[in-house]
Amino acid sequence: MAASNPARWRRSRGAGIAEATTRKRLQRLAARGCVKFLQRNSRGITLQVIAPSQISGRVPASTRPPRLDLETANCFRDPKLRRAILRREAGRCFYCLREIRGRAVVFDHVVPRARGGGNSYRNIVACCQPCNAGKSRRSAADFLRILYRTNRLTRAELDARLAALQSLQRGQRKPRLSR
Repeated sequence: MAASNPARWRRSRGAGIAEATTRKRLQRLAARGCVKFLQRNSRGITLQVIAPSQISGRVPASTRPPRLDLETANCFRDPKLRRAILRREAGRCFYCLREIRGRAVVFDHVVPRARGGGNSYRNIVACCQPCNAGKSRRSAADFLRILYRTNRLTRAELDARLAALQSLQRGQRKPRLSR
């Protein structure tokens, strides 16, 4: 199917792209079988755009790599998983529920590495810097109780945080990966 309006090298100027760059990119797409040059004349070129299913060498959906296994993934090191964990916590500190933004985000091990905690999504939470420093090597439940005793959490918030901690450790709070 031919494009209704011929693509011209000169059209690239209006888009802020050099003619040579446009020409190279279209030639690269033609070499990969994504487009076909149908007609070239003084007015420009007419292209045919090929549907992805008709391009030879395309990887079929059934042979794509398997999805990431969250149970074995290192959520402490992978930036995409860290962002997913921050989204899971709705941009708030897991412990004190304060909103955290930008560089103020710290990722904490619920069960400290020194006590055998791993890097799975079940053991990593987003928190603020003061909570991360205050928690130190304590268990998360003990630290939540300290926050309650120092009036940084209400009784209802403490109960909700302890329930969230239990559901996290049971694997019921998986982070959603964006596509």
